[in-house]
Amino acid sequence: MTAYRKLNSSVKPNRRYGFKRRCLSLFGRFIFLSVIAITLLLTIGLLYIYATYPPHASCTIKWTFDSNCTYINYKIANQIISWNDADCGTGMKCLYSLSSHNASLILGSHKTPKWHFTDSFYFAFAPDNSTCYVEGVSSSDSWFALLDFGVNYCNLHNVITGSGIDTLDGYTEFTENSVCTLYTSRNCDKY
Repeated sequence: MTAYRKLNSSVKPNRRYGFKRRCLSLFGRFIFLSVIAITLLLTIGLLYIYATYPPHASCTIKWTFDSNCTYINYKIANQIISWNDADCGTGMKCLYSLSSHNASLILGSHKTPKWHFTDSFYFAFAPDNSTCYVEGVSSSDSWFALLDFGVNYCNLHNVITGSGIDTLDGYTEFTENSVCTLYTSRNCDKY
């Protein structure tokens, strides 16, 4: 016959087990709260990025020239063609590619020398008497690109300054952070 031992109700549970359980519980709470805090910070950071910059690494710039659009178009297209090689010098004024070219639109792309990320761009031309209005848009082809250190701005701006048309009479340029990622942080000598 099996003997059963009567449980003594005055025996307290093992204190070590209870301490371990409490420690694990506190550690679990700490991990949980840490995950919540990190998630909250990332959410706030992303909301700031989306509120300040375009939702994808890109840039839109508008220029005005007191010149005919045929000349401006010609200078921009020739500058893109001249930077088609891999000799970048100190910046990223290389690896440009001209995809399509007509009187009202230039399509192209720029590849970054180090990581070979590709940004697609276009220049659209709107003549008005003796004034030429140009809109340029550059956008990263990488779906995951949110911030670009102003590279998309520099993709467009470098072509304009490289061609020398920024020195023409009546030249104006307009863009801002809401339509141009990291515009105020750009460094076109580097990018």
